[in-house]
Amino acid sequence: MLDRSIPLFHQYNPEEIKWQHKVVADIKYKFDYSIGTHEVLLSGAVGSGKSVLCAHIIFDHALRNPRSIIGIGRRSLPDLKATIFRTLLEHIDHDSLMKHVEKVVENTAQIYLKNGSIIEGISWADQRWQKLRSRVYSLFVFEEAIENEKDSTQAFIEIRQRVGRVPHVNQNLIIYATNPGSPSSHLYKYFFDEKQPTKHIYFSLTEQNPFLPKSYVEQLKRDLPVKEAQRQIYGQWIEIDRERLYYAYNPDINFKNEDYAINPMLPVSISFDFNIGIGKPMSCILSQYDKIKDTFHFFDEVVIHGSRTEDVLEEIAGRGYFDKPYVFEIHGDATGGSRTTNSKWSNYDVINQFLNLYKSKINPQLKVNHRLLIPTKNPPVRERHNIVNAYCKNAKGDVRLFIYSKCKVAHEGMRLTSLKKGADYIEDDSKEYQHVTTAIGYRTVYTSQNKVIIKGGNF
Repeated sequence: MLDRSIPLFHQYNPEEIKWQHKVVADIKYKFDYSIGTHEVLLSGAVGSGKSVLCAHIIFDHALRNPRSIIGIGRRSLPDLKATIFRTLLEHIDHDSLMKHVEKVVENTAQIYLKNGSIIEGISWADQRWQKLRSRVYSLFVFEEAIENEKDSTQAFIEIRQRVGRVPHVNQNLIIYATNPGSPSSHLYKYFFDEKQPTKHIYFSLTEQNPFLPKSYVEQLKRDLPVKEAQRQIYGQWIEIDRERLYYAYNPDINFKNEDYAINPMLPVSISFDFNIGIGKPMSCILSQYDKIKDTFHFFDEVVIHGSRTEDVLEEIAGRGYFDKPYVFEIHGDATGGSRTTNSKWSNYDVINQFLNLYKSKINPQLKVNHRLLIPTKNPPVRERHNIVNAYCKNAKGDVRLFIYSKCKVAHEGMRLTSLKKGADYIEDDSKEYQHVTTAIGYRTVYTSQNKVIIKGGNF
């Protein structure tokens, strides 16, 4: 039985989740610390309880070892404060831990205990490795250890040299809490290929957490593409082909070699990716979203090199779309809302003005009903890819994104768009097809997240 002199946390009792119980028991009773610092890989699926387990281990270590120094680290300090540090604060608020706390400094992610132990947050996005070299720790916890492989690998190397230097603490430990990633990653090779008696691997699955509602898992299966679900739900370390960013796109299923019949009862969306320059055309794509079926239908595109926003709008008008009594929704690149030094008008200002003043030759009395739905900021690139892939085919097997025959460039882009050589997050934008796929991403993210500023329109 576990020693209950240290308060167990309000929601997660390590004895109630078997894998958590084993980790805690091994750390406290099984590891032979006389042979050196032990390293633990918590390879956990989303929602499996990694962060809460880490909180338990951190407080347990801090209270059992007075004057211990514990580091919690993540590449970005804001991300650290929003994840594991927040989890620590939640447990302080809800449990009898408060009586052990001297003070909390939220700005720098620090917790001081009355027994002299210190918990401090560390980040390395600035790559100032010298700040890590001045620290000593008895326990260090890496949150989301797989993120940003290059920087994190350097952080691992630096921290490994810092743990075990608190003289009076004998149980020295490094924990790497992470969702599974690529088998080619440093973290995978370090634990799976370079086995040592001081290295330990523990797996956990989302469905092993009894405190999660079943609806949560079902929503994950709906929101994640198949391969991401293998990682995030089923805890598998698998390779995702970054040569094909939209790997879930299947031309035999997602491509419709036919014209799309526009539903006059649904809004027509126009999503933009604004570009000027050789090989970087101004691009937009037209679509409809069926809310009942949760499906996207991308049916026409405009891809013009060296053009202005007005040129794209004139092209759409020339195809007759603005002569129909459709409701138009404008989506796209958040940077298009910014004014330049050359103009007091943003790209979205231009769009709004054009649509407000448009005069149909077929029906001069027609008003173009439209609204601008502009994001506050562009989504992270990987998040955009995941959302598009999930619509192409999710973990439940649902296919909810279709490309039609007029979208030849988009079809090519969905098949071929890749990352820049050597990059983890940057798309290869040297190909003209990349930009219209980005416009597809902006449209799908809007529906998935619905975080916008409404600027203009005539509704």
